[in-house]
Amino acid sequence: PRGEPRPGPTGLTARVYVDPVGQYYFENQLIADARLQQRLQAAASAAHAHGEALTLLVFADKHTPSEHLFRLGELARAAGITELVQAIQPQPAPAPRP
Repeated sequence: PRGEPRPGPTGLTARVYVDPVGQYYFENQLIADARLQQRLQAAASAAHAHGEALTLLVFADKHTPSEHLFRLGELARAAGITELVQAIQPQPAPAPRP
């Protein structure tokens, strides 16, 4: 329905995927922790300059250990991001049987 609020962030977002071994992907590129923090800080600063907060969308599959997600939360906080939304990466649907 039109006009009804949707769940999830409404402002500017940045997306990070975390794989099960703890590697981060920002803008679909593998990125080291220190560089990720720099990029997130730049994105948060740009959002704040426009009077908005930046929300970090974190995508991971169900096999990603929580310590990797926790570490990403720490990087985000150090970069000045206070809103974080976690989502589980959906598993591909099985191929239809003939």
